[in-house]
Parts: sequence; structure tokens; C-alpha cells
Amino acid sequence: MIFSKSMHWGRHAAERKAFLLDQLRKRNPEPATYIIVAAREPNLFEIYNDLMFLNSKLNTDDTEILGIGYGYQDALECVKDMVLEVLHKSNT
Repeated sequence: MIFSKSMHWGRHAAERKAFLLDQLRKRNPEPATYIIVAAREPNLFEIYNDLMFLNSKLNTDDTEILGIGYGYQDALECVKDMVLEVLHKSNT
């Protein structure tokens, strides 16, 4: 896993940053954690439960994590903020 330098955090995830990063680095599942990564076109982002990163058949070593939400609703709000940021940058 590669953590983005401009990582986005959901409101609830931001309260647990150190814990969530530690769990991801150790590959210990935290079922309420959702990972946001870049998607293939035409989509911008994809949301995965962090349990996906435990699947040995998937190579997630080169996956860049763009955002983290604690709970699915938190992940959706984080993606909403990320999309608004992309739109804002494209309008300037």
C-alpha cells in the first residue's frame, strides 16, 4: 500500500488517524474502515472495505490510498469532498 501525500480523511476517520494507519500498515483488519483509491475511467474513485487488502490473490502493494473513511457513510462524504475538490481545481 502506498499512502497518498495528500490523503483525505472522513470526519470520523480523522479522529482515529494514528490507529487506522497503524492497523493498515500491520494489515490488521478494522471492519468499519473503508479505503478510497483511484478508479479506472470513466469513474474517479472506488471505495473498498479494508478487508480487501487481506486477500492474498490481490496485489495491493502498489495501490495508492487516496482517502480513508471510518464507516461507509464517512467514506461517501470523503469521496464527495474529493470530487468537489477535483471540480474546483478544474474550474480554476
